[in-house]
Order: sequence, then structure tokens, then C-alpha cells
Amino acid sequence: MDNQPHEGTENDSKSGSAKSQKAELKAALCELAHTKKEVEQARDAAAKSWLESKPLFDELDRIQLDLSKANSRVSKATTTISTIESQLVATNASIRSKQEDERERRRRIQEVKRHLDQRRGNVAMLHVEVTEERLAQTKLKQEHRFRRQSLQALQLRHRAARMETDICRASARSARRSIKHFKEEKPTVELQVEEYKELTRKANEQTTLADWRVSISMEQRRAAEKQQEKALRRLNEVHAHNWQMKAPKARDTAEEQDYIRNQQHLIPSTSQHNRLMQAKDREKSTTISKVPQRIRASKSGSTNKKIIKKPSVLGKIRSFLLRHIRKFFG
Repeated sequence: MDNQPHEGTENDSKSGSAKSQKAELKAALCELAHTKKEVEQARDAAAKSWLESKPLFDELDRIQLDLSKANSRVSKATTTISTIESQLVATNASIRSKQEDERERRRRIQEVKRHLDQRRGNVAMLHVEVTEERLAQTKLKQEHRFRRQSLQALQLRHRAARMETDICRASARSARRSIKHFKEEKPTVELQVEEYKELTRKANEQTTLADWRVSISMEQRRAAEKQQEKALRRLNEVHAHNWQMKAPKARDTAEEQDYIRNQQHLIPSTSQHNRLMQAKDREKSTTISKVPQRIRASKSGSTNKKIIKKPSVLGKIRSFLLRHIRKFFG
């Protein structure tokens, strides 16, 4: 009795497990059917999506091809960029070196400009000095020309004085002949003492005046000669300075030397001048000594005596000299 209930429970448990297994099997079959259905749906969806994604695959292939091309271009660009970078580095180095060269060139240009400015300043100073030297030379030439004209005028006056001296000598010789002839005709000239003294005084005054004028003329001549020598010396100094600056023209030097030689030839020497003055003094002393010594002075008591005054030879000589001296000295 005890075994029968135990078997009954086993059978119940077996039937219950069988039912549960059937239920599970049904559930599994349902789930399998559902899964098949889903698989079919998924297959259909996959086929549909594959069909739909086929253009995308083509596009993907095209994109991959483009990407490979782009990668090749990028690699080429990278190579080019590296080359360009190396060239850029070289270019930068060249630019820096050229900039350094440009700065050095500008510095040299500035230095050359500074030297040129200094040279211009020196040239301007030289131009000013040359202009001043030319002005001084022109002034000296004008002064020399003026001195030469003055010397020529003095030489003309000296020549006129020598001609006047020759005329005076000829006049003195004529006067001596006239005095000699007058002595032979009438050895005695009657003059009062006052008249004799007056004539002697006037003759001495005229002689002194003539000597004074001749001495002034000779002093002026000597002063003109000194001034001419000074002007010539200054002109030679200017020529020597210009010879250092630039070579002078040989023609001007030859002309100056010829002119100096001509002037030295025209100017009489000091010994000639002394001989001329001594001859003039001797001539004057001879003329004065040739006046008749045998002049009989009338006494102061003989006032009733009628004296006929004749123009004396001394008066004629005096008037002649005075007339020519006035004509010469103006």
C-alpha cells in the first residue's frame, strides 16, 4: 500500500514533466517559427538593404579610389612641401645674405656719399680760393697796368724834361753867343743896384723853382719805379702760386718777361740820371757865370741921370725858361 502511492506520485510527476516539456516544446517551436519569420524578414531586409546599399558600395569604392588618389597626391604634396621647405630655407638664407649685402652696399654708398660731400666741399673751397686768386690776380694786373701807365706818363714827362734840358742848353749856347756878341758891341750894361739885385733874385727864384720841379718829377719817377717793382713782385708771387695750382700759360709768362725787359730798357739807370742832373747843374752854373761881371752900378746920388733900360740877356733867358717850364708843368 505504501508502494502504490509512491508510484502514483512518480507517474504524476512524469506526466507533469511531460506536459511541461510539451509546453516548452510548443513555446520553442513558436519561438523558432517566430525566429524563422524574423530571419526571413531579416534576410529580406538584408537583401533589400544590400540592393539599396549597392550604389553606396560603388560610391564607397569610388571614394576609396579617390582617397587612394588623394593619399598619393598628399604623399606627392608632402614630398613637394619638403622640397619647397628646403628651397624656402635656402631662399631665406639667400635673402638674409642679400639683405646683409644690401646693408653693406648701403653703408658703402653712404660712405661714398660722405666722401663725395667732403670732396664737393673741398672743390667748393678750391673754387673759392681760385676765384679769390683770380680776383687778386686781376686786381694786381689792373694795378700793374695803372702803374705801367703812370710810369709811361712819367717817362714821357722825363723825356719832355730831357728835351726841355736840351732846348735850355741850346738856348744857353745861343745866350752865350748873344752875350759874347753883346760884349763885343757894348761891354758895359748900366743898371741900378736895385734892378740888378731884383733880376738876380728873380733868376735865382726861377732856377730854384725849376730845380724843385725837376726834383719832384724825379722823386715821382722813383716812387713809380718802386711801385712798379712791388707790383711786379706781387704778380710774380701770384704766378708762382698759380703754377702750383695749375700750369700757367707759357705765352703769358713770355709776355710778362718781355714787358719787364722792355720796362727795364726804358727806365734809365741811376748813373745816367746822376750824370744828367750833374750836367744840368753845370749848365746852370755856366749860364749864371756867363752873366757880364763888368756891371757898373750907378751911385745912389746920380738920380738925375737918365738910364735907358734894355731887355737883358738874363731876362730873355729867364722868360724863355719860365715860358717852357709853365708849358711843361701846365
